[in-house]
Order: sequence, then structure tokens, then C-alpha cells
Amino acid sequence: MSKALSLMALKTRQIILVQEEQSKMTLSDARDAMYFNTGTVSELCRKLSYSGLAIVWIVRTDSELSTLYEKWWIAILIGYILALACDLLQYFVLGVIWGCYNDKKHKSGDSLDSKITPPKKINVWGFCFYYCKFSVVIITTILLLIALSKIITA
Repeated sequence: MSKALSLMALKTRQIILVQEEQSKMTLSDARDAMYFNTGTVSELCRKLSYSGLAIVWIVRTDSELSTLYEKWWIAILIGYILALACDLLQYFVLGVIWGCYNDKKHKSGDSLDSKITPPKKINVWGFCFYYCKFSVVIITTILLLIALSKIITA
């Protein structure tokens, strides 16, 4: 009986090892997941910013109560415009940084097929703008929701 149990335990362990091996990701898979998720967040931030700007435009032109919260609307407009500016700067700055890095490598004799190791800090500015954009959109959307709730309940 103990021999059967030990064989069963061994077989179970082999199955678990196979499943663990199949569930492992490559570094390329992890990078693809990061690119997909950050791209989706950026797209959603853009959509929220444009939608927020549209809501402010509509409320500001149609509501008598909107004048009571004039400073709120200005802060919300500035927030969404700042978020869109961060979005633009994120892609622009990274494009310039990667373009300069590419030129530097090309001038040093590296071909397009060369295996290179970019500096670890090459994406720092892009992530700074990314996190700034995300934070500003969240804070601004909360402000917008508060302002709208004040108008609705007034």
C-alpha cells in the first residue's frame, strides 16, 4: 500500500511540475503583457480626458448652477488638459530618447540585427509621464464626479 501511495505521490509531483513548466512565462511574454496593459491604460486615460472635457463643456453651457462651482470647472479642465499633455509628452519624449539611442548605436557600427542591451533607465521619463497622466486623470475624474453630484443634489 505504501508503495502505491509513493508511486501516486511521484506521479502527482510529475503532473504538478509539468503544469508549472507550462504556466511559466518568457521575458518576452511579460514585456508584451506590460505593453498591452500600459497601452490600454493610456487609451482609457485619453478617453476619460476627452469625455471629461465634453461633460464640462456641456454642464458649463447648460447649467445655471455651474457658475457656483466655477473654480471646480477650471481645475477639472486644467487637470484633463494636463493629462492629455502628459500623454503626448510620454510618447514624444520616448520617441526622441529611443531615436537618439538608435542613432548612437548605428553610428558606433551596430547593424539593425545586432543584439544590444539598452540602459536600464532609458524608459524612466516615459514612466514618469505615464504615472503622472494616470494620477491626474484619477484625481480629476474624482473632482468631476464630486462637482456633478453637487449640481445634481442642489
